[in-house]
Amino acid sequence: MIKITFDNGLKLELRSIKGLNKRVYPIIAPEGVKPPFLVYRKSRSKFLKDLSGIITDIEATYELVLISDDYQKLDELETEIKKKLIGVLFKRIGGDGPRINNLDLEELGDEYIYQPNAYKSSLLLTVNYKEE
Repeated sequence: MIKITFDNGLKLELRSIKGLNKRVYPIIAPEGVKPPFLVYRKSRSKFLKDLSGIITDIEATYELVLISDDYQKLDELETEIKKKLIGVLFKRIGGDGPRINNLDLEELGDEYIYQPNAYKSSLLLTVNYKEE
């Protein structure tokens, strides 16, 4: 059986959020996609080490940007995203992905975007997992 990567597991978890209608994209959303949608990107990743050297534990940071044309919907979706991510702590992400050993979720704030007349919410996810 092939294990899924953390990136694929994260995408699976986020796509399962009903209000996003599977509109979850790495790095940039396709042109013409209507809100709400979520874009994510890995901003950094590092292998951790102990006294014996490099180990298979990884610490990675992801930026998640939620776009919605309704502020109340933005708030509701952000709550669902946080619940979904916190719910994978000490579990395998995406069902068969890496086991999540630690997770920090930081809200970076909301803002209004004039073009395309939408609201934006940003989250910073820092996660520790073991690559198998």
